[in-house]
Amino acid sequence: MAKLVGAFAAATIATVVLSGCGGDDSTTTTRAPSGGKSIAELAGATKDLSTLVAALTAADLVKVFEGTDEYTVFAPTDNAFSKVDKTLLGCLLQPVGKASLTELLEYHVVKGSTLAANLTNNEELTTLEGEKLNVSIINNIKDPSIVNRKVMVGDATVVTADIMANNGVVHEIDAVLVPSTVSKSPPQCGSGTIADTAVALNKAEPPELTTLVAALTAADLVGAFNKTTGDLLTVFAPTDAAFAAVPKAMLTCLLLPANKAALAEILEFHVVPQYVLAADVKNEEKVDTLLKDNQLTFGVAKGAVTVNGALVTQADVFATNGVVHVIDAVLLPAAPWKNPCASVEPENEIQV
Repeated sequence: MAKLVGAFAAATIATVVLSGCGGDDSTTTTRAPSGGKSIAELAGATKDLSTLVAALTAADLVKVFEGTDEYTVFAPTDNAFSKVDKTLLGCLLQPVGKASLTELLEYHVVKGSTLAANLTNNEELTTLEGEKLNVSIINNIKDPSIVNRKVMVGDATVVTADIMANNGVVHEIDAVLVPSTVSKSPPQCGSGTIADTAVALNKAEPPELTTLVAALTAADLVGAFNKTTGDLLTVFAPTDAAFAAVPKAMLTCLLLPANKAALAEILEFHVVPQYVLAADVKNEEKVDTLLKDNQLTFGVAKGAVTVNGALVTQADVFATNGVVHVIDAVLLPAAPWKNPCASVEPENEIQV
């Protein structure tokens, strides 16, 4: 699936605000060796790198900088992160932002250990993310003999250089660097988790997903859609009208505690354990669901998207841990799955 794009998206794309570059007479300071700490340990012990540490943790990159491979890290300070758009930064730290956050952090890292004095003007550094960073060296014009000089990477200035670790070197910088992959297509988070999103949709007039929320509660699945870790999820959410089309006796039966497992299986059949936006769907494409050995089949025709014949009536409702697509029918798994409530009103079976 192409990531983080959507023709049906209505959310506003956030932007990153970078800090300024400082005056031409700025100089770079250095810090004493770290005493044998790894880059990860060094960052964790540095007061003004707490946001960077949180970001590395959210992106599962801490172990990379605990190893023996050597890296040069241009580390944005907490003050640098404070200048990033708060909505975007919050989204980057959520599960849905993990891919973009990883790209952003890798854009601050170069293989090998390079001291500030060994960086040259107009040098291009290839980052772990794949894009290049341009180095600018600005010497003190009034006294060229001064060792300290202003070192810049991209639009950021090195404010503290040569913080030595046992697996590389850290240079603190005053701005967050943003690769083109993130600036052109930042993540979309919405206002909360998938569970929060379902509740928010019920604030519409008329409410849309009250029966779905009741079903999730009855099946003890609310917690699964409130997670802030793990795989991203795509939920195809039947409306109240969709549930109203289910024979009343059957729906009542499914909501009974004795049929909790079957209800959970039906709901899991509406969930895909990956991030799927409407624009990424291909006609007749099949995807696995949370219900083992059961797949959904997409249809695309004249701009409309269907899933197992149900029409997507509202696409790409973004959440912090995935995305919701509202659909106009309840989906039932295929045989050999058995509906314990099918015999209640067999003549009124749901058509899917």
